[in-house]
Amino acid sequence: MSKGKKQQTKAILLLATSAVLVLLLAGVTFAYLHRETGALVNTFSVGNVTTEIDEETPVPNGSDLTKEPYVENIGENDCIVRVRVSVSPVELFDTNGPLKLAGVSGNPLDYPFENGNALNDWEYYDGYFYYQGVLPTGTKTQTPVFNRVTGVFGEDDKTVVEAVKEAGNFQVTVYQEAVQSVVHTDDGTFNAIVNGKYNQTEAEKIWEFYENGGVTTGSEG
Repeated sequence: MSKGKKQQTKAILLLATSAVLVLLLAGVTFAYLHRETGALVNTFSVGNVTTEIDEETPVPNGSDLTKEPYVENIGENDCIVRVRVSVSPVELFDTNGPLKLAGVSGNPLDYPFENGNALNDWEYYDGYFYYQGVLPTGTKTQTPVFNRVTGVFGEDDKTVVEAVKEAGNFQVTVYQEAVQSVVHTDDGTFNAIVNGKYNQTEAEKIWEFYENGGVTTGSEG
């Protein structure tokens, strides 16, 4: 394509995959029931963005349940990613609830999350945890969104805590979205990398561009 010719392609915000954890609890037993994976393709003027959630089956670990959802880039373009995490019932995860989501380097978080909350390499703003880096093609996030659900089991006898047993089940759902890390527009180029480092402010401009129904402008390179 020549530099003088513009090709506009409607940007489709990607809702690529979700990973769903459902635990049914009866007494001290629990079962991992459901996990959804798969990838949808987000097409742009050059290449594509294809991402998916990569995680192992959650397992008990002391009083916690290990759950480590990564996002993997299996497409042709470098991308930026964010995830939306929902929990149910929320009463189990709120300020007074026994359950929390936590990462190795972060404190357990109450629900609902607050702007500025951080878990591993992810920071929460306005409904999403944003990965603080660009994800090159063929790689996955260096850390999972979170590492564990805390407080599932009692400290002494390792049985399921009473509040969880009374609820009957709980669910943690992770939805992930991805868009390319560089976009060319009629107003210029947006790049999530500034001076060799990830820049959240520039990344937010890219997300805002697509959320507002922006279009990409084809260019060489």
